Amino acid sequence: MKGLLLNQILTMRKAIVLYAVILILYYLFGKFGKGLAGIVIFAGFFSFMLVINSFSYEEKCGWDAYVNVLPVTKFQIVLSKYVLAVLVLGAAVGAGTVLQIFINVKNHVEIGNDLWIPAAVFLGASVILSAAIPILYKLGVEKGRIIMAGFFLILFFLVLLAEKAEIGISLGGNGIKMVLPFLAAGVFVFMILSCFLSLKIYEGKEF
Repeated sequence: MKGLLLNQILTMRKAIVLYAVILILYYLFGKFGKGLAGIVIFAGFFSFMLVINSFSYEEKCGWDAYVNVLPVTKFQIVLSKYVLAVLVLGAAVGAGTVLQIFINVKNHVEIGNDLWIPAAVFLGASVILSAAIPILYKLGVEKGRIIMAGFFLILFFLVLLAEKAEIGISLGGNGIKMVLPFLAAGVFVFMILSCFLSLKIYEGKEF
């Protein structure tokens, strides 16, 4: 498992460094204006792109045909993708969390102020990644990207439609913080189901 993760990280090291530099610049300059919410969401999107890139790199070099003759199980191969997704997403969102804590201390406010935002972004991005990975295994990177682009387009129009119709969610920060533990449990279950679905798809593929 460690070797599978190391291979993915080393293969994408240039892309990871580039993404990290861009994220640091966004975090430092506050590109999205007041607060860090927009930047943390952007960090989650970057994590999503890195996971897709890992599939793309492996598809181009024929990695699946090689790794399946190594002494690793198909479950380990599939699980490594989910571990990579959690690690990358955790690092990106975690950086935003640390910066938010620094800002809270600097502004002399409660240290936990607005920390629900990176937590919510982590959970939301985890759901998207859990939905995307089986699609990428089933359809491949190119077709998978088209499907995910369509998904994001539909999501964008739904949000736009909700704004036009003045439909809003009135939970607020405190309400979201109250439901976060339940959301985290649901996301965890969803990720496990996604992992087993990906494994079933992967086991049915021919290399």
